Amino acid sequence: MAKIKIGDLVRVKLLNDMYMWVHVLFDSQFIVKGEKEINPYNYFYFYASCYLVNIYSQISTEEELKDDTIFFKGVFIPRKHFAKETIISNVPVDYRQIDFPEHTGGLNSSFWLSKGELALGSIPKEKIHEWNNRFNGGFRDIYSVADSLLYMQNRKSEMQRTNYPDTWKFIPRDFRFYPEYRKEVYGIIGEDPNQSYYELALKHGFDLARFYTNKK
Repeated sequence: MAKIKIGDLVRVKLLNDMYMWVHVLFDSQFIVKGEKEINPYNYFYFYASCYLVNIYSQISTEEELKDDTIFFKGVFIPRKHFAKETIISNVPVDYRQIDFPEHTGGLNSSFWLSKGELALGSIPKEKIHEWNNRFNGGFRDIYSVADSLLYMQNRKSEMQRTNYPDTWKFIPRDFRFYPEYRKEVYGIIGEDPNQSYYELALKHGFDLARFYTNKK
């Protein structure tokens, strides 16, 4: 089995003999490898065994990618789900265009916005409760990612699983998919929601380029 590398275009076989396509952008091991202690202020300890990928819109029985439209940008997928998949090619990654999921983080009654290496702002506890009551969905594994994509493409009959709770929302638990709440949280933390992750991280002292420059 070939080792997954940053930039790999990977064809993933799903449970129903269809294929999904992903572009590998980032390895969480860049952050956590060699660290002796967990950093509670970013979410990489939770995603330590994941790749960050872009998900293409095509899910079909076709073994060739014919639609290179990105449907989900910047999604964490467990490394174990790439164990038997097919590497098609390697497409260079532009680190200036990478995006990361946006979640709230919390410790000792303090709350913030987590995005990549960043822990931003101070969010009131009551807002956390409000958002948690409205967000009830997400990505549990690569198959739930596929189901969310199919659901959002109005292809429910082709979904991988049928045993989701009645209250399950197939929209990811991520502020990027909730524009109203995203605008609100960015207002609270005093940041520009239209700024790229690269620019935002650089502003706060984290240069994403260090993981890509001079790497083979």
